[in-house]
Amino acid sequence: MGHRCRAAGALGSAARVPRKGNHRVCMICGEPPEVCGPLSTRGLCEQDAKARMDENNAQLRAHRGPFFERWRIRGIASYGGTVPALDSGAGDPHTR
Repeated sequence: MGHRCRAAGALGSAARVPRKGNHRVCMICGEPPEVCGPLSTRGLCEQDAKARMDENNAQLRAHRGPFFERWRIRGIASYGGTVPALDSGAGDPHTR
């Protein structure tokens, strides 16, 4: 009697998950590396990665936008807090 590996199911499901860094085109502009240059692990060309970073920094400075809202909610959650649900009159936080 041999022992049975319990991780066999986990390994089978993990094989279907795409690996990071295995991108053929930029996730934003859709161009291959031959056209837009090497791709990052997240699948972005250098120009789009820099543009996303600049936009993220601008939103954090302005305290507005989806990048800021994600940062704020995750920061509150890291201390165990919760963000109250928006009332129907407040609108979408990403459009402020």
